[in-house]
Amino acid sequence: MNRKAFTLAEVLITLSIIGIVAAITLPSLIQEYKDRQYKIQSTNFQRKFGEALKIMDIQSNLQGLSTTEEFISELKKQIKITKVCTTKLTECFDNPVKLADGTILDISDIKTSSDLGRPDYETNIAGVQFADGVTALLAYNPKYTNNDTTKTIKFSYIKEGKLNLVNLSTGVVSIIFDTTGYEKPNQVGVDIIGVNAMLGGQKSSNEVVQVGPYQVLDIGTGYTALPCIESTGINSEYCGSSYSDYTNDYYAGAQKACVDLGMQLPTTTQLVEIYAYLTQDESIATKFSGVYMASTYQGTRPYCGAGGRLFRDGINLDNGGSACAQKNTRTKVICIQ
Repeated sequence: MNRKAFTLAEVLITLSIIGIVAAITLPSLIQEYKDRQYKIQSTNFQRKFGEALKIMDIQSNLQGLSTTEEFISELKKQIKITKVCTTKLTECFDNPVKLADGTILDISDIKTSSDLGRPDYETNIAGVQFADGVTALLAYNPKYTNNDTTKTIKFSYIKEGKLNLVNLSTGVVSIIFDTTGYEKPNQVGVDIIGVNAMLGGQKSSNEVVQVGPYQVLDIGTGYTALPCIESTGINSEYCGSSYSDYTNDYYAGAQKACVDLGMQLPTTTQLVEIYAYLTQDESIATKFSGVYMASTYQGTRPYCGAGGRLFRDGINLDNGGSACAQKNTRTKVICIQ
């Protein structure tokens, strides 16, 4: 009986091919797994933190406080905190931090809530370590009132396959949290997430400006792209009605950046309105320049405005001079509320 067997050369070639395929696919699979873990950790923390605030709100312990320390004392009754840092934030939060644009931020430079992308609450920022290993920087707003129902931050989490939201006024607290604590990668938009807060925007971009009926915050390009893969359904709440299947969808990243700040990405109509108001007030018009993304889009191209001039699919709609790119191209962003 003749028996066929693989030769040594064939075995070595097969093993080489397997090794090459593994070398190509394993890093992306590992990264995809890590990204999913970061998201799970983030949603779990937002659920716990949001529910703690909701209970405090029901018990009338969320407003009328004077300091961030008083807020943390009330928060401790709802969620376990192991350490609080008020003078040296780096004792509670890993340093340095890589921002969305790749630059490095020294946490020692964080002083007031304006460094978290919000107006100065005139209270100090505190560092906090939670029992589950999450670390955070937060600032409480003593001017908060629960009577304002028009402005909300959405603490989102997945339960039984459905997206759930805990809504509270944007005026409550600004928080930056690190889901991995003192472990890497220590990067904004990956393991470091902001709710009603953002690290690393330029000072001029951190100013909330009243434009007509809108409060407008220019975050420039200081946000992180998100993967929008239809087969996985990942980031479905930010990807819009048309999946791009990009691993770096800046449209989705812009949507999330605004939601995390308790704001929203403007529609095309709102961009036009904002431009109309800017043309009437030169004192604020100079604060905004360039091409901005809108939440409404055609195909995979968000509508954009440059100084109020609108562009779609490379077509100049009203004598402007530039056009929007695909959703995998970074565009400047303003958030409104």
